[in-house]
Amino acid sequence: MTKVEDVTRMTIGASHDFLSMVKDADVVVRAVLVLLASLSLASWTVIFLKVGEFFQAKRQSGIFFRHFQGRPRIDDLAETAMMLKRSPVANLFLAAYREINRFRAAAGEEGKKGLDARCVAQIERTMTQSAESERLQLERRLSFLATIGSTAPFIGLFGTVWGIMNAFRGLIGASGSTSITVVAPGISEALVATAVGLAAAIPAVIAYNHFLARIRFFEVELDRFSTEFSNMLERQSSRHE
Repeated sequence: MTKVEDVTRMTIGASHDFLSMVKDADVVVRAVLVLLASLSLASWTVIFLKVGEFFQAKRQSGIFFRHFQGRPRIDDLAETAMMLKRSPVANLFLAAYREINRFRAAAGEEGKKGLDARCVAQIERTMTQSAESERLQLERRLSFLATIGSTAPFIGLFGTVWGIMNAFRGLIGASGSTSITVVAPGISEALVATAVGLAAAIPAVIAYNHFLARIRFFEVELDRFSTEFSNMLERQSSRHE
């Protein structure tokens, strides 16, 4: 018999034992397992959604920065930004661009020559508000991962404690024996809940911390763009004055 066959048989046997323990578990323990399985599925769904979201955000922000560093006309940059809806930096620029257009419309022909210091200050405030909105958008659903990461082990522990109590009460009461061989099967079934709770929590915690690191990266990118764009507007304002 080859090692591969041994491993395959061991895997099948472990899966069969696990399913048998779930099948033989108390109804409360099974309910806990169903809840944890549902939370794990929801957690992985959120993880895959956020991975796609952050991938697109980074890719599109890179495209936007390359265009911005080429110093194009602001209207041309706006056309590029409108095609990059997933980029927090592009969305920040569009918020500033809409504010610039409002000042242009209000000032008429004079507004086409440049923006005064008061307008630049208002645009900077708009960018600050937009950066906060983008940060909140990036953080969306992360609280769900944090909740699963912090509560799933305790939900699993509850199932384990409940199962152990039933194991002692049922088996000892039926056999009148306190031997470990009598209660061990019931305890092993109950411990499945803790294992499933940890299996649900660990990926959620890892993903949560990873996504927080990505958000800090985008916060730096937003601050960087806000500073560069504000400096550009202030230089134009100085020439206008």
